[in-house]
Amino acid sequence: MTITFYDIPSNTPECAWSPNTWKIRYALNYRNIPYKTEWIEYPDIEAHCIKFGIKPTGKLKSKRPTTISSGVESTVTVEKDYYSLPAIYDPHTNTYLANSLPIAEYLEATYPPSASSPSLFPDKTHGLQVAFTTAYNLTTQDDGVAEFIIPAIYPRLNDASHAYFRRTREERFGGRRLEDVVPRPGSEEERANWGKFKEVTGVLEEWYAKTDDGERRTPFLMGDTLSWADLVVAGYTIWLRIIWGEDNAKWQEMMTWHGGRWKTLIESLKKYETVV
Repeated sequence: MTITFYDIPSNTPECAWSPNTWKIRYALNYRNIPYKTEWIEYPDIEAHCIKFGIKPTGKLKSKRPTTISSGVESTVTVEKDYYSLPAIYDPHTNTYLANSLPIAEYLEATYPPSASSPSLFPDKTHGLQVAFTTAYNLTTQDDGVAEFIIPAIYPRLNDASHAYFRRTREERFGGRRLEDVVPRPGSEEERANWGKFKEVTGVLEEWYAKTDDGERRTPFLMGDTLSWADLVVAGYTIWLRIIWGEDNAKWQEMMTWHGGRWKTLIESLKKYETVV
């Protein structure tokens, strides 16, 4: 019996593409933990999670029209449970679990690290890895790249996910069509957003540079030791590569930043990109 890993499919050669699910795919491959993938299209995620008792990973706010006195229409903000992937089912413990960090922590506790299954939180850095994850999420939550990458996801998805993705993402962009979200080439908006993304990536470079070996840029946050923090960054990075494609000018430019730091990171994890 192997772990079932729930992921979102695409029409790309890799099929896997989501930054959050890639963290766990990397983790399972690095830890050498046997698993199989079950692909869940976007509109089916909530029903799948509810069916198997997988807990929601957050709350989703939306506006709902309502009628108040004298027939005047207004809107109210409502919250509902939000279900997302990655998620896993482990038949050994009959456990269903969602969200990347809790899954990584579960794998660490349930499958003790060994020489053939290295730790995701080496040298008692679990607390620091969690702190890094929080800092990373806060630093990158408004990094300017969404306008470039989110519209590019749409054609990469299967038809079954198109309507859901368009509706939910256009809501997040204030009702703008995905086709209108992408900054016009050469515009001030494009320069500002891309500059912001490079600036945020520069913050990550400062963190990574703290553990460089003299003049040598080491591949990971802990120097030559891979850890959970690197999978967080790599999940985001491989997302850009898969959605944009390696011939994309922005991807190629990013690979030259900071002495090739992100090119080195993603290439160092190439052997853990297996999709099963």
